[in-house]
Amino acid sequence: MTDQNLKNEAQAEGTDTPTNSPDWIVKAARGHYKNSHLERIGAAWNRDDGGIGVRLHGKQLVDGDVYLYPNEPASS
Repeated sequence: MTDQNLKNEAQAEGTDTPTNSPDWIVKAARGHYKNSHLERIGAAWNRDDGGIGVRLHGKQLVDGDVYLYPNEPASS
């Protein structure tokens, strides 16, 4: 889900920001070696039991490593 999609969801709910912003951004490597880049493929949230819940966008096939990055709040 893109940042724009999150904003659209928040507007539909009547708020300025989503009420459950992800704690982590999920990214996967695309390409090989020098031509590789990280693509955002989902989001993740910390769970009360100490785990992390991951939600991938769409139905893509992940055939390599997945990386979690902290979701830094946007600076104003």
